[in-house]
Amino acid sequence: MQWQDATQRFDQAVGHRLGLNPAERRCLAMLAHGSQPPSVLAAGVGLTRSAMTALLDRLAGRGLVERQRSARDRRQIQVRATDRARSEVMVLYQPLAEGGAALLARRSPAELKTILAFIEETLALQTQVTENLEAPTGQAGEHG
Repeated sequence: MQWQDATQRFDQAVGHRLGLNPAERRCLAMLAHGSQPPSVLAAGVGLTRSAMTALLDRLAGRGLVERQRSARDRRQIQVRATDRARSEVMVLYQPLAEGGAALLARRSPAELKTILAFIEETLALQTQVTENLEAPTGQAGEHG
């Protein structure tokens, strides 16, 4: 729990420094993995499509995201983080990334393999428990 709390506190501090609310910060985090359609962003952030449109309008107005027509289907829109967004965010995350890389550099290949396995298993567990919590009442996570 301490790790999760520390991560959440760090992300909130980044959002505060950049003037982003939690939904805007989550949207930019999702775009760090590549462009996404607005509907995918809305689902991931937990907003309606109209609320996501307003959020994207705010981020676009600040020069942090761009909307582009999909190369595969010109009727669809893809949203991507701008170079400006990536550079502003990276400046704040870079000390953490560099520090983490230094910690990992001190570990042996066997230790790294163990660490990776633990992280993958923990992520799978957290994903499953989260999905159980998100499921409609009575479908998952019932104890009887």
